Amino acid sequence: KKKKTDASQVKAALEEEASTPPPQKPIRVIEMTAAERKFEEIQKKRQEEKVLKSAQTSHKERVAEFNRQLEELTEHYDIPKVGPG
Repeated sequence: KKKKTDASQVKAALEEEASTPPPQKPIRVIEMTAAERKFEEIQKKRQEEKVLKSAQTSHKERVAEFNRQLEELTEHYDIPKVGPG
């Protein structure tokens, strides 16, 4: 035979469950090692230097520098002059 559940007991159990806050997971604090901190510090420093370097020249100057470098390269894609004529 099934037991009959009392409606008042069910209601009280539901209210008690609703009133108690759900358990919270503990927050883990991730601490970096000395090497990790130093690595992050160096990465930030390099990033700042890169930004400063790129901010010093305008786009027009960078294009001119790139074109100058291309002019200095040997033209190895040219068709070689071989044979008579």
